[in-house]
Amino acid sequence: MNTRIHIAAGVLLLAFTPSPGLLAQPVQPTFFHVTPSPSRPVVLPGGSLLIGVRALAPNTGSVVFLDSDGDEAGILRGLPYAGANAYRPGELNGDGVVDVVDVFKLVNFLFAQGPAPLPTPLEPDGMVARGSSLYIATGELVPALQSPSPNRSAVLRITFSSGLGFHEAFVLRSEDVATLLHTGTVVLTHTANDTATVKLLVNGVPVISDLMVDETTGRLYILSRAENSLSFIPLQ
Repeated sequence: MNTRIHIAAGVLLLAFTPSPGLLAQPVQPTFFHVTPSPSRPVVLPGGSLLIGVRALAPNTGSVVFLDSDGDEAGILRGLPYAGANAYRPGELNGDGVVDVVDVFKLVNFLFAQGPAPLPTPLEPDGMVARGSSLYIATGELVPALQSPSPNRSAVLRITFSSGLGFHEAFVLRSEDVATLLHTGTVVLTHTANDTATVKLLVNGVPVISDLMVDETTGRLYILSRAENSLSFIPLQ
């Protein structure tokens, strides 16, 4: 550190110039885990995480548990994402196929003043915890053989009888989706004795960007950047 002395109007002023080694340095993040298109994590006690993972194939979205070392285990599978209409990385011209045409589209835009590639489709996103329940934004639920809209979303509440954390994976099947549409609730089981109760809270709304819980008002807030809107439902 260098010190300079200035005398001004009879006042002794000391000016300190920090040495280069004392300048603040930005913190470099530590690599933790990589997974395709993750949601905002839900942080559990002890440093473990739950994240939602969207998928490119129909009804293959999932929730995974990550321990504090980044090791992964799926705990819920079969979430109804948009399927055939979901975004595919590198697909720029809207034909649903990733191929050399997409490369030409990008090069034409960057170097020949061509039209801009189609924007990345907005996908359902958002997961928030409350007690032993997860509220998850996912793709629109539709009857069998019907294509979901890529512009619509659903909100599911999944309540785990053994609480949030690591456990054997539950699987949401197509017949469970039919039950949800008919009755609004389905109970998932596996080889252990615990259960996951799934309830359909919202369906067919504009694509959801995030979910937030407010215990003060007793509301689940739903953010949609696609519609520039913020809505809510009572917590259930």
